[in-house]
Amino acid sequence: MLPGIGIQRLATVNTWNAGTSTLELEDPAGLDEPFSAVWLDGTTAAPGDSVRLQVSALSLLRGTRRDSIIIRSNDPEKPQAVLPITFTITGPDL
Repeated sequence: MLPGIGIQRLATVNTWNAGTSTLELEDPAGLDEPFSAVWLDGTTAAPGDSVRLQVSALSLLRGTRRDSIIIRSNDPEKPQAVLPITFTITGPDL
């Protein structure tokens, strides 16, 4: 892909800590190009707080791309969550 050329979409997902201990999150895993994800507020959330995960997709070609983000944490009840994502480009290829 050429730098600065393509279609990019961003989405932000909030991850809430409903527990009573600090939630520690690992870097998002499982994504292949054209997807990427990064924590915007760090990787820890106090009880009752949240952190934001920014997901981006960059592509030059029409079509639908699907993937899943794997989110791992120190949550004893659910140490791993899988978030499916879909990105669709319509119109001419760039």
